[in-house]
Amino acid sequence: MERWDMAGEWQLESLGELCLLINRGIAPAYTEQGGILVINQKCIRDHRVSLAEAKRTGPKAKRVPEDRLLRPFDVLVNSTGVGTLGRVAQVKKLPEPATVDSHVTIVRPDPEKIYPRYLGFVLEFKQPEIEALAEGSTGQIELPRARLRELEVPVPPLPVQRAIAHILGTLDDKIELLRRMNETLEAMARALFKSW
Repeated sequence: MERWDMAGEWQLESLGELCLLINRGIAPAYTEQGGILVINQKCIRDHRVSLAEAKRTGPKAKRVPEDRLLRPFDVLVNSTGVGTLGRVAQVKKLPEPATVDSHVTIVRPDPEKIYPRYLGFVLEFKQPEIEALAEGSTGQIELPRARLRELEVPVPPLPVQRAIAHILGTLDDKIELLRRMNETLEAMARALFKSW
């Protein structure tokens, strides 16, 4: 494996220059069944997207624009409210078509300019910086799209981006596996406890 000299400076580019899309989601009418899955701020925690709190668009909802349908490696950023603004998670895969509501921003990397998985890890790392971009009064804070577009991102050579994403991705996959194993063990312990 090649070694990379990280002492040299990497170019900084604005998020807006590196992405195909930086935009908020839709303002849907919700229903219990049918429709497209809508991810909200509750779904984004600990750099993970959980569908447990997701809702669905109602039958009278407008058609979701094509660019607002989520794609693998889109990065989702919570964009309103104290305590939730700035939380970041990258979409890995979804079981069905999905979008986000108007409180979440979709950041879609341009793979011609930046390795998508690398950008996801960078934005997770920059979460405190993203939180600091908020504007507004207490309880009514918002993340302006223009400020998010200006966020500077370190852009090493593409092979370095891939290497970083591979290492962090391997660790992230292991953490996810351990988290699921822990959930399974907790469920087994609860079942054993109930049977006594």
